[in-house]
Amino acid sequence: MAHGGTNFGFYNGANTGQTEFEYKADLTSYDYDAPIKEHGDVHNPKYKALRRVIHECTGTPLHPLPADIERASYGLVKLQKVASFFDIFDKICDPLKVAVSEQPLSMELTGQMFGFLLYVSEYQGKGPYSILSIPKVHDRAQVFVSCSLDDVRNQIYAGVIERWSSKTLQIPTLNCSSNIRLSILVIVMNFFCKV
Repeated sequence: MAHGGTNFGFYNGANTGQTEFEYKADLTSYDYDAPIKEHGDVHNPKYKALRRVIHECTGTPLHPLPADIERASYGLVKLQKVASFFDIFDKICDPLKVAVSEQPLSMELTGQMFGFLLYVSEYQGKGPYSILSIPKVHDRAQVFVSCSLDDVRNQIYAGVIERWSSKTLQIPTLNCSSNIRLSILVIVMNFFCKV
């Protein structure tokens, strides 16, 4: 690839080895040591080597290299507001797109090919904690619990289960007058880039 760049949204990729535990998510940049960098710079060994080979093979004259692009600092940036996923839940989730199922549906079966999917269920808490196991999460699941009658914004973070670790999660039993709401926010981080 001659020029690097950025994949916007959820279109970055991933690489894997022989097992899923060798899964490596890619950045959203596709600047894989490209001779022309994403920001336009060409003062690097790869660009100079390609330039030399093209000159030797074609006799094309070597013109002076352009100067690297001048960089500037944005200065201090102060964040003014912060919101969690559940703080804005009612603004970003479409109640008409809720799928109800006895078994968890894959993202593809819900008609969504990338991004986030929120699974919600309820259960009765017994004992001091419950054990959650998701054998094949793709790719990362953040787990939250709350009392089912509480506002959706009152979620307690219980932990994360990731495709490459396959661990179980100990979920605390809450003191609820209702069932416990289990919310699992799954993100498909990337698709494999097998070549």
